[in-house]
Amino acid sequence: MNEIHYLLIHSLNERNSSIFENIIFECLENIEVLLNNYYLILEHYDTKQESDIKTTTDRYEAELPEFEKKYQAKLDELEEDEEELKISYAGYYSGLDNFNKKYHWGIAATRVKYKHYYDLSSKSTLISLYSNLEKTLKSISQELGEEFSKRVTLEHLNNKNYIKSSLDYLDLVLDMDMDKIDPLASKIESYQLVRNKIIHSLSEFNDLEKIRPIVQSNKGFLQLEPNKSTSTLRIFDAKYVELFTSLTKEILYEIVISTGKLNEFKLIRRGLLHCFKILDQKIILENISFSKLTNTQSEIVFDFTSKKKSISNGACKIILKESKKNTLEIINQIENKKVKKFTQFISNYQIMFFRYIFKHLIIRKAGLKIRVLIY
Repeated sequence: MNEIHYLLIHSLNERNSSIFENIIFECLENIEVLLNNYYLILEHYDTKQESDIKTTTDRYEAELPEFEKKYQAKLDELEEDEEELKISYAGYYSGLDNFNKKYHWGIAATRVKYKHYYDLSSKSTLISLYSNLEKTLKSISQELGEEFSKRVTLEHLNNKNYIKSSLDYLDLVLDMDMDKIDPLASKIESYQLVRNKIIHSLSEFNDLEKIRPIVQSNKGFLQLEPNKSTSTLRIFDAKYVELFTSLTKEILYEIVISTGKLNEFKLIRRGLLHCFKILDQKIILENISFSKLTNTQSEIVFDFTSKKKSISNGACKIILKESKKNTLEIINQIENKKVKKFTQFISNYQIMFFRYIFKHLIIRKAGLKIRVLIY
């Protein structure tokens, strides 16, 4: 296949992602949009807070000399023997003490105001991210139910806890491997409690038994603010929202891997064929295996066979490692003109590996480090 054929045929294929993939991609895109908006708002608040504090400080510094002048004049009038009493008296009657107090109270009030703004934005973003996860898990369950022709639908479970019902469907109806998913799902419960209280009780807690351990485990991110008869939960650090985002991505990743086990890694097989059909449109890929080497590293091994005499048969090993950026290294050990030309071609068009072949595995980090050995 030459360059023109690739651009005409394979580029079209790359746009034809499966419904399952599109659900994952949409979820990740929503996360990116929500977080970018969140960070922009926080950045605006930081800038505005600094501006407000500067305005207050500039006004204070401009008016301070006049009050200091009054203070000194009042101090000179006094004939008290006790110096400490004179200073206290002068500070009070000159208005300097009250002036200083108003300034520091104003600065403190400004900081509290923006702290509440951060809290409001954090809660709004958390609610949206949670809804995004709910919708995604529901869509995944429905799509996989159809793919595997299950008579039992998600609606049959009839659970108002949408995340739990979706995960139960994956477990009980689809018989998905939940070993890595269940521990992550249990972490969702604390966020669910916080989210429900934000929506239904304006973040107020009468009973602190359940929320106190959550605040303690998120010390520095969450805070309970006592009121007369209740306590209000405050989110004052973006890290709490980011932790939920990371948890969402972890769950999505493990669902993708477990789904691959159910359908014999259909997406990976399709992607590999997309690539190796450049070598031969009728090439056969056999003995495909996928295994996790570490938490962030996977291995794919398979054989490829062509009926064309001009193409040598061989095997391929691909190591995928989650990374901050996309990189590709291809090593060819087959002394064959067609195979050499093929490896050079896919090296030049390496974007196919990240945009299509393994795009569904780019979830937890921004990219993949891919090493391909053909032998």
